[in-house]
Amino acid sequence: MSYIGLRGRIILMVVTALTLSILIAAVLFRNLIHQNVISQKMLTAEIITASFVNDIKYDIEGRSIDRIARVIISKYMTYHRVIDGIRIYNAEGKLIASSDKNAKKIYTNDPVVKNSITYAVPSLTMDKNTEFLGISSVYPILQGSKIIGAVRIEISINDLKAILFEVNLDIIIILFISVSIAVLLLFVLLRGAVLKRLTNLMKVTHEISSGNYGIKVHDTGNDEIGALAQSFNVMTTELNTAKNKIEEYNKHLEQKVMESTSKLHQAYEDLKNAQGQIVLNEKMASIGVLISG
Repeated sequence: MSYIGLRGRIILMVVTALTLSILIAAVLFRNLIHQNVISQKMLTAEIITASFVNDIKYDIEGRSIDRIARVIISKYMTYHRVIDGIRIYNAEGKLIASSDKNAKKIYTNDPVVKNSITYAVPSLTMDKNTEFLGISSVYPILQGSKIIGAVRIEISINDLKAILFEVNLDIIIILFISVSIAVLLLFVLLRGAVLKRLTNLMKVTHEISSGNYGIKVHDTGNDEIGALAQSFNVMTTELNTAKNKIEEYNKHLEQKVMESTSKLHQAYEDLKNAQGQIVLNEKMASIGVLISG
């Protein structure tokens, strides 16, 4: 990420956090939709099955269950479009009527149906086999206190796939719009609130590196960048003070060097003059000796 600027990093971090938050909320919402659909389907299956059994009880007076089963199945398959299948069993567990015309009228091995016929216990389960994905509701059929059979009604939940697909599509659209708005807002906010101030700090840094220690950062923000700006100002003040002291010392040192140089030059001249005077005296002495001789 070294090639990504500060703005890009901030936007990337915020967008990542926003995306994860939306995805978590979306998964929870999707699961909630899934559970709600299942609950509605199960309630529908239970209500329809109870209603079906009541209709049989009402029409069975004076007639056998075999004679009225086909009529009631046809009525329910016509008016209740959500039903995928209806099966009616007699007290011995033999299939006597079905919405599937090709179903064989044999004795069932379904433990749920057997339990319902034996103990008059209703059952509501979810089937997840390869051929059918749905809710199975099994109710006993009573004539007075006598168990005369059981009914099994199946309601498919295959439409759940289409519902969840639409939910997923809505989630993708919401995610795209949210992330786009977040990126735009972050770009605008960062550009005004952060990036311009950081750019100003960078300019000050360049000025300091070029030797301009008198520059100040004009940032009154009450945040980390404002604190950094104040630190820059303190640093430039100290650097400027140190620079002035060094310049003053250099001037003083230069003056001392000039004075020392002047003294050395004067001493050299004095020494030179002294040596010339000695030579002159020696010559005068030699002349005096020659004259006296």
